Amino acid sequence: MEQDSPIAASSPKPVEPSGLRYTGWGAFVSAVAILLGFAFFFGGFVLLGEEALFGLLSDVAAMFIAGGLVPVVWLVFRAHRESQRGLADTSAIVGGFGVALFALGALGLIVAHVMSVAGGQFLGVQYLGTAMVGAWLVLFGVLVLRGGWFPAGLGWLGVISGVSYVLVTGGMVVWGHDHVLVRVAGLVAVLSFVVWGFWLWRWCLQRAKEGGLEGARPGPA
Repeated sequence: MEQDSPIAASSPKPVEPSGLRYTGWGAFVSAVAILLGFAFFFGGFVLLGEEALFGLLSDVAAMFIAGGLVPVVWLVFRAHRESQRGLADTSAIVGGFGVALFALGALGLIVAHVMSVAGGQFLGVQYLGTAMVGAWLVLFGVLVLRGGWFPAGLGWLGVISGVSYVLVTGGMVVWGHDHVLVRVAGLVAVLSFVVWGFWLWRWCLQRAKEGGLEGARPGPA
């Protein structure tokens, strides 16, 4: 007799409604902030050349992106640590360090803008954080697609956005932000992340109304 897959047979780790609400609103804040950051960076900084003001606003938005992702990283780890412990642990480590480095780089750049000093070293830290957040999004997608407790579309959007952010980071280091491939990959990364964030926000709030993840059933809820 065939045995059920341990991944398919196990339930998600119980997550209370309050945790889902925090996660949902965190995803919402990150999605809004990344839209604003994209507008500030490419609209003001790249196209208009107003580095001082729009660069600062973009870095402030980055702090909100990082802050909003904290409960998301935690929820993904909690929901999958029983059924996919190794991958869940890896996602928590990569996501945690990525968010921390991304926020640290943004904070350093904000201080550099305010004090009118060079902040190139912090830009490097932010690039590394961005790449790690991209890697975490890919891990998120794999966890979701293997576990089946979140909508599969969220998993695929995580993979698309994550790969795009890794490509953007590498492309900016090699070619700079003016290269066409960097801009195209950046647009894909932002759009897919925004859809992912708003979808995750709606899904988490709906699950919270239903009592949390405990006792949930897999499928595109």
